[in-house]
Amino acid sequence: MCRNKRIKRTMDSSPNAEDQSMKRSARWLERASNYQVECNGKMTAERQRKGEYSFIKDLKLYQESFSIKVLILKVSLEQFSSSKGSGQVQKIIVIDEEGTKIQATLFNATIATFEEYIHLNNTIIIKNGKVRPINRKYASVNPIFGLAFGQNTKITVSENEINIGTLLFSFKRFEEVTKTNNENIFFDVLGFITSVRPLYF
Repeated sequence: MCRNKRIKRTMDSSPNAEDQSMKRSARWLERASNYQVECNGKMTAERQRKGEYSFIKDLKLYQESFSIKVLILKVSLEQFSSSKGSGQVQKIIVIDEEGTKIQATLFNATIATFEEYIHLNNTIIIKNGKVRPINRKYASVNPIFGLAFGQNTKITVSENEINIGTLLFSFKRFEEVTKTNNENIFFDVLGFITSVRPLYF
């Protein structure tokens, strides 16, 4: 089983401390990313051998038959009104054992159907649904797709909980983040504070 690995860092008080600190930051980020790849690879191989369920990254657009094990990170309930009607929409953000997130959406009667399972920090098994492309007008934790629950969806609470403390982040470099065209994507970044200046209004 992979566990979080602590990587030692030291401070530098030399005249070139800022440059050296930035170089160490890049090296540390590379080592952390390499460890993540190694750890995720081990977890993936183990789960795939067991054939219990798929990972979020393995889902395909418009797929309706699947089984994923996820931890519920966030639950929100809102009212909506449009030309097609009005009602309630529930959005949940979940994460799998590889650390990949996805947003699932439930409407009206479907909310009541799964009410007993959809609770913060629950580890659940989701079987079947609809994998849909995201609407880029709205924020999403996944840049490609989201989930919609339907009549064929089944949810059960897993006895083997996902421990969020063992999940690793998927870091992106600042230069990669600034080049993205989607302003509504959430991501993880890691950096050093190199200078602090007062703000004047």
